[in-house]
Formats: sequence, structure tokens, C-alpha cells
Amino acid sequence: MSKQLSLKMIKEENKKYDEVIDLTFTRGDEEFVIKVNPYFSPLKIKNLLKEYKQFIDNTEKEKVKITDEEKLEIIPCFMIKEFTDINFGTAKTAKSVFANFKALMNHIMFKEIVNAFPETSKVSVLEEINDRIGEGAKIQRLFEQTQEELKNLPLENKEVLFGVKDEHKES
Repeated sequence: MSKQLSLKMIKEENKKYDEVIDLTFTRGDEEFVIKVNPYFSPLKIKNLLKEYKQFIDNTEKEKVKITDEEKLEIIPCFMIKEFTDINFGTAKTAKSVFANFKALMNHIMFKEIVNAFPETSKVSVLEEINDRIGEGAKIQRLFEQTQEELKNLPLENKEVLFGVKDEHKES
């Protein structure tokens, strides 16, 4: 017989998002510990994507040159920023954030940190990105269909809606 799902059970399962592992590395004579949350909660993934979108918007506003390939390459940087205790400082501009991410990607520990995240966690971020891209494409198609339908309606004063005069209407 099946059990009923309870909020208590949900809260218990959600405790995995609080799990922390320590990654240790040595630099010279100093030892450093990075705290890593290996499991990504849906709410933190949404926050990560919000920051990523804001960064991409800022690169466009600030005219920062960033290739499509680099836009994909920095996604793990946002994962590290959201799911570790690494101090990213107070970089505000897209240019300085991008420079910080390049420095991070160039560090010997970068791959080790990214590999500390389970594959399922990394995939959950990428799936959410794909879902949002898919939703955006659907909305764009609906918008275009609606515009086309409006253009085909027998409306007077089409120029008010579309900014062009109707060729079939007499002056």
C-alpha cells in the first residue's frame, strides 16, 4: 500500500541541499579549504540563472566582448560562485566579473572544484537553462503568430497597431 507524501518527508529529503564537503588545496606553505555544496536546490539554481542572465544583459549594455562559447564556458563559474564559499569580492561591472571568471577558469583548482559537483547537480543547471530557452522560443513563436493574425484582421487604422499604412485603404 502506498504512503501519503508529507511535508515532513519533503523537508527531510531537502536536507541534502545543506550538505557541505571540504576541498583542500595547498598553495606554497598555506593550506586552503573550500566549502562546497554538492547538491543544488531548485531555488539556488533559479538564483544562479538570474545572476547569469543579469551578467549577460550587462555585457550587452557595457559592450563587453564575449563570445557565445565563452558564455557557455562561464556557467561553471556561476555554479562555483553560488555553491561554494569562495569570496568573489565586490566586482560590479560585467567586465570585472568576466575578468574574475577568466582568472578562476585559469586556476589549477578550477576543474577539481567543478568535478566536486555531482553530475546530476551540473545537469540540473543545464536542464533549467534549456527549459528556459525552450519557453522563450515558445513565447516568441506565439508572439509572432499573434502579430500575423492581427495583421490579417480586417481592422481600420492598422497604422496605429503596426506603424504602417494599409495599402488597400483609400485615402
